[in-house]
Amino acid sequence: MRRRGWRKSDLLFALVAAWVVLGASRWRSGIQRQRRLIAAASRPRPVPNWQTFTTVGHQRGPTETLMTIVVFADFECPFCQTFAFRLDSFAQRHPNVRIVERNLPLTIHENALQAAIVAECAARTGRYASMRREMYEHQGLIKAANWAALARSSGVDDVPQLLGCVTAQEPRSAIDEDIAAARQLGLTSTPSVMINDSLYIRPPTTILMETALQRLTTVSSVARQDR
Repeated sequence: MRRRGWRKSDLLFALVAAWVVLGASRWRSGIQRQRRLIAAASRPRPVPNWQTFTTVGHQRGPTETLMTIVVFADFECPFCQTFAFRLDSFAQRHPNVRIVERNLPLTIHENALQAAIVAECAARTGRYASMRREMYEHQGLIKAANWAALARSSGVDDVPQLLGCVTAQEPRSAIDEDIAAARQLGLTSTPSVMINDSLYIRPPTTILMETALQRLTTVSSVARQDR
């Protein structure tokens, strides 16, 4: 008795089914890998001698505090914009937290380095905070043609002086110092955030920052009671 062979339709169905199963398996594998990478990036990395990274940068809040947040950011980075607004809200609720902001302009952003120079030049006139706000609120304006307009809207009194500072790249050494510190920490993306000795490659959520502050407050309170 002759054995019945595969029909073309049966063979095609089997091939399609095998392709679907293989594709689904690869899709699940890719999703799992992505989740592992996200989880790894969300876990903080301990930073030895973390206080050395807090000595320079644009600072607000008290020097003596339980919690210091150091941010390495790029003015053209949309994630930095989001985190800046989140951080501002957190700082308003917790004025006892120290904030240190440093530069990490990424090469993938055409105007990031110049924007950092503009912000540093504005800082020399006492207008860093307002320039920072203008840049994050109007990221689409970050380009050389708009430096003067951004300076005026930031309240800079002597705009020609600021533009001269930018042209001469006077604060470049301070920015290079920030970049060197970021490299020392192994940073390649922004915003990268330190909460005391814990380094987060993915920007921490508001809940995470609130939890960290509550934990530090509790530990400090217990330590005082044990004295």
